[in-house]
Amino acid sequence: MGIILAILEGGDLGRQFVFERLPMLIGRTQACSAVLYHPSVSRKHCRFYAKNGQVFIEDLHSTNGTFVNGLPILLPAALYPGDVVAFGPIRLRFDTLPATLPRACLYTPSETLNPTPELTTLGRLPSPLAAPPHASCLQNLLRRLHRL
Repeated sequence: MGIILAILEGGDLGRQFVFERLPMLIGRTQACSAVLYHPSVSRKHCRFYAKNGQVFIEDLHSTNGTFVNGLPILLPAALYPGDVVAFGPIRLRFDTLPATLPRACLYTPSETLNPTPELTTLGRLPSPLAAPPHASCLQNLLRRLHRL
């Protein structure tokens, strides 16, 4: 099971990150799947994992806490498409990665947040021509970008 995190506030506004496998960590160190260099983000801030087909987020005793839809999480919390996860001023919209999404649909710009095998960046598309030529992929990408 994979997830998509789209930055709504802070950092690279509009950038999307696709994690094809769980569990994954977000934090400030290179040991994390996604590295967010911000003072409000702890070295190992939170963990996303799947259990029985449901995605959960767990705060890893971070200094400033992890929030889901504006509420602090003290225990692992189930995530649903459209939920907003926040650490300080950084807000990310959560979505699940469709199991049927072809690999050709993953647009990868030259730069990445933290290049690891688990992380592929969709990033902001400079124009519709930069999207993969497959028609259904283009429709899926346009729907996702429209939701931002």
